[in-house]
Amino acid sequence: MACELVDASNSDEVTMEHLGAILGQIYGTADTLKCGNGDFYLVLGAFWFGRGYLSRLNDLRKSGALVGINFFDLIPYTHPEYVDVATQRDFTEKLEEALASIDYACTNSTFVANELRALLASRGREDVPVGAIPLAHDIPDAGGEQPAPEAFARSIPKEYVLCVGTIEPRKNHALLLEVWKRLYDRYGEKAPSLLIIGKWGWRIESFRESLAAAGNVHGKIVVLEGLSDSELRYLYRHCLFTVFPSFAEGWGLPVGESLYFGKPCLASNSSSIPEVGGDLVRYFDPKNVDEAYRVIDAALSDREDLAIWTEDVRRRFKPRSWDQVTDDFMQNVFKLSAVTPAK
Repeated sequence: MACELVDASNSDEVTMEHLGAILGQIYGTADTLKCGNGDFYLVLGAFWFGRGYLSRLNDLRKSGALVGINFFDLIPYTHPEYVDVATQRDFTEKLEEALASIDYACTNSTFVANELRALLASRGREDVPVGAIPLAHDIPDAGGEQPAPEAFARSIPKEYVLCVGTIEPRKNHALLLEVWKRLYDRYGEKAPSLLIIGKWGWRIESFRESLAAAGNVHGKIVVLEGLSDSELRYLYRHCLFTVFPSFAEGWGLPVGESLYFGKPCLASNSSSIPEVGGDLVRYFDPKNVDEAYRVIDAALSDREDLAIWTEDVRRRFKPRSWDQVTDDFMQNVFKLSAVTPAK
């Protein structure tokens, strides 16, 4: 059943009702976990998903186990406008339960760790230890890297800027549409293409309509989805640079991936994003189209500076691997569980 759940989760056509039915079968047949003093238990992600899940965690705590949660982000609570109403409601309700009962917590970034510490402190639980475990910068290699098909490579514009991420309001692709309109006004057909890589998400009808009304900015904006890892790697390696204008993130994987492939990134200065690339990335306010245009146009108009910047990225960037993330994760969990407050 667990394999069926994973397969269903990876399907673009899955519904919450179907996932709920599978989970119901799992809950109905699973053995009850027994823990005692000296044991520790960590929820790796979606603590708000599932019936009676947090009450089960409280049962583990009553048996003497230390219980923690790994928080990827707090976006449904801090930015409810970017999630559906049901997710916001469920997340907020379960978050309150979680804050009242966890013994320790992990996060993907210092930014989220600080958000979580503030929430815990506001509820009188400032003694709960919270550790930040940054994610990796590379794309996991599944079975060996393969070259991109020649036909795919030939189909890609000669000069392009790359933007990777699900197409949804939080990722702020609408800003890039406005920037590319201005770039086309200035450069005409000499303006580089913008390749947006990602599946179409929710509440994106307005952006679709605006993109179509603009004729994809004379065909300069191209949306691609369902790419293989080899095709994505090819696009990273051959782009001029990448852009990442997101309003809010728990980490910001595409920023690190860009640097991993030796490509500069121009990114939003919001939330955790500056942690990923530090001073190797150039930033802009994701709510300011004028500023974003100036930063992106500067990179396009001064190719000598762009070349120097690219070389600086390749020389100074020190990638963090998923093996390092795993090692840090385990060390932090042991450390955090060792300093939890007395119950």
